[in-house]
Amino acid sequence: MVAITAITAVIAAACTSTPTPYRPAAPSQLRATVVAEIPHDTSAFTEGLELVDGVLYEGTGLEGRSAMRAVDPATGAVRQETSLPKELFGEGITVVGQRIWQLTYRNGVAIQRDRGTLAELRRASYQGEGWGLCFDATANRLIMSDGTDRLTFRDPETQRSDRKSVV
Repeated sequence: MVAITAITAVIAAACTSTPTPYRPAAPSQLRATVVAEIPHDTSAFTEGLELVDGVLYEGTGLEGRSAMRAVDPATGAVRQETSLPKELFGEGITVVGQRIWQLTYRNGVAIQRDRGTLAELRRASYQGEGWGLCFDATANRLIMSDGTDRLTFRDPETQRSDRKSVV
């Protein structure tokens, strides 16, 4: 009888005790340290930026004045530049091997470029706005943002969407 009373008391205590609320860890305090300042063209409105093999690729976007550039990361000097047609507003970029994909904001056009010359190779269409773009080499997928809570995963060769994810 004593054993049953003890077990009953333990179960009752477990059932009536208030669970400890989840308390996430406090955010880390990080500090940024400026290690160098590099000149940058203040008339360029950077929309996409990627550093690959010692070259800083920069996609810029302004109404009628968007461009794709190869920049020296040590000096900020523009090594190469190609302008987009005036009707296209440049957005995010990403490097995929020897190619660069560049999105446009509201034109529904992705431009594939030769990484060495920045020349346009071809175009692919998509629905909606183009904002950010990156390449996941592990999954061999482009990941595209349209400015909402959705990411679209695309084939880097065809630009076909094969899945979406809400974040």
